[in-house]
Amino acid sequence: MAMICPRSAGGAVKMFGFSEGDIAGWNVKMLMRPPDRGRHALYLADYLSTGTRKIIGIGRVTTALHRDGNTFTIDNHTAQEAEAGL
Repeated sequence: MAMICPRSAGGAVKMFGFSEGDIAGWNVKMLMRPPDRGRHALYLADYLSTGTRKIIGIGRVTTALHRDGNTFTIDNHTAQEAEAGL
């Protein structure tokens, strides 16, 4: 499961409208809009079974979901814990 790390949750406070206590430890899919949220587990399962990176270490521009329900464009870069030095 991809989770929001407490060390990175601070950036989500302003961007997504949540407090650190609200967001730390959440599954990252909670910050995605519905079509991506529903496919998130499939993306992870595909990576775990094939090892092929489609997002991890690459990044992409996508749409995120703010706490108030509005959407906004983000430049999403994802790393594995070991790569992020966590």
